[in-house]
Amino acid sequence: MASALTSARELDAQLAKTPGHPRYPLVTFTSALASPFIVSSGREVPAIGGFTGAAPVPTTAEVARMIEAGEVGLVLVTPADDDRVTWIRQHCRALPGGGDGAAVLAYTCARH
Repeated sequence: MASALTSARELDAQLAKTPGHPRYPLVTFTSALASPFIVSSGREVPAIGGFTGAAPVPTTAEVARMIEAGEVGLVLVTPADDDRVTWIRQHCRALPGGGDGAAVLAYTCARH
């Protein structure tokens, strides 16, 4: 947890530089991924699919609308068989390094 909080603080500093200042600089697939960022920054970090990713909200259409409206900067996902993750992978740009190895993949969805 200490390592996750340190990484979250570093990423939070980078998110402040996101072009266009999206409403949600960070969105994650599962609240388990979001929790270190919420704890370290106190900011709202929407989680797709709830705690485990199994919750049906937001829908793929709602995720697409948020991203297409420029409301989302960075998305952290886990490799998952989920339509929302598939949409993100098809419409956002993968970042080099992909996050925490193969366990967490990072995509920039910010619109310039």
